[in-house]
Amino acid sequence: MRLKKLISLLLVLCMALACASCGSSAPTATVAPTTQVTETPAPEASTADASAAEDDVEDEDEDETDTEESEDIALAYVNGNAVMLSEVSYYADYLYEQYGYDDDTTEDEIRALYETALNYAMSNVIMRQKADELGYTALSDDELAELKTTCSTEWNEMVLYYAEAYFGYTDGGDATTNNEAVVNTLSFLESYGYTEEVLLQDYVDNAWYEKLVAYICQGVSVTDEDAYSYFLTCVEEDKTYYEDNAMLYEFYTQYYGYTSWYVPSGYRGVKQILLSVDEDLLNTYLDLAEQLEDQEGGEATATDLVTADAVEAARLAVIASVQPTIDDIKARLAAGESFDSLIALYNTDPGMTAEPEASQGYSVHQDSIMYDEPFVNAAFSVSNIGDVSEPYVGSYGIYIVQYFRDVPEGAVEYTDEVRTEMLESVQEDRENEAVNAQVESWLAEADIIYTAAAEDYLPYADATVTDVN
Repeated sequence: MRLKKLISLLLVLCMALACASCGSSAPTATVAPTTQVTETPAPEASTADASAAEDDVEDEDEDETDTEESEDIALAYVNGNAVMLSEVSYYADYLYEQYGYDDDTTEDEIRALYETALNYAMSNVIMRQKADELGYTALSDDELAELKTTCSTEWNEMVLYYAEAYFGYTDGGDATTNNEAVVNTLSFLESYGYTEEVLLQDYVDNAWYEKLVAYICQGVSVTDEDAYSYFLTCVEEDKTYYEDNAMLYEFYTQYYGYTSWYVPSGYRGVKQILLSVDEDLLNTYLDLAEQLEDQEGGEATATDLVTADAVEAARLAVIASVQPTIDDIKARLAAGESFDSLIALYNTDPGMTAEPEASQGYSVHQDSIMYDEPFVNAAFSVSNIGDVSEPYVGSYGIYIVQYFRDVPEGAVEYTDEVRTEMLESVQEDRENEAVNAQVESWLAEADIIYTAAAEDYLPYADATVTDVN
């Protein structure tokens, strides 16, 4: 596996997603750009990989087995440059993994996959040719020196990471052990096709690629109206997913960290005073509550059954342990002190001191799945903005919650930050479209010869096969 190819394939996937509205669906890409370096991909090492790599290093002089590699053949020629089966197969394997083909995949689907893979490979060839014609592949001495410095730094960081994570390298450790760790790391990376030379070639390819993209996209521009129109499209798309489905909304936005430009109805902003309590008392209550829940669900394993009265007694014991503090909070609220001022005095939740929660509160829905259930219950135990709940015992202590505001349903606020993000997204989409269109045009004008071996991979129905092998 070559690092260059993997980075190229990652970009291919990005191009495939580029035309998707707001990133939620992905039509099939028509062309693939050549290599672009973003972050260095790396093989997923495991302890077993590390052990195997060490064994390989130890036995490399003892076990030398000649293996006959399968013959690599040309599937096509683009203006005289060969497109090899190995390159196409690599793209196809990657797409195969990405799109989840299985034993039920039809021959037509496999053929379509290879058609796409062949088109990707030809696109890379034609882009390199155009970069050569425009003089972009000839780097100056200063450019090459800068790339070598960047490459060397990144390579050393990657080697050190793997040496520490999998091969026993320790900072300040035994020199012999550390040297062996580095040797084994280099052997492991090389077994996946990762070398410093390969990484440098990626940087070199990326340099001319960026110049070629800039040349193609020099007339591409985006207006504020374009950005806002795209924002509204994103809002409507997110609405189709999340309207009336707070659980799905929270699963993707809070669990996975995706951005949503739409907020479902039913959310309220709440602030809380979290009171810490005696750990033993809290655990006793939580354990009893869990046992009671298991009993009620038919999953009881304990011989002594827990009663609801026992659980309630444990809950009251937790509250009693901080009752003076609770009474003080209630008295000060009754006297007119603000809930925010009491947060500063009594709260132990660090989230309440960070923005935007400090000023906007936590956004909570009755169907929320990302918050402790007693916290959600406290948030919806009161009816009016400004109301404060009774103390609720939960996993983190005692929650005293204020209903602070209603969170508007609909589009998020169109701030300057959102506007900038929309401008960048539309610009990127249009640049990708421009690159796709230009590469398709170049391929249409190119002298393309398909070999007989390419018969099962042809991307164009009217392509002519020529046996040149």
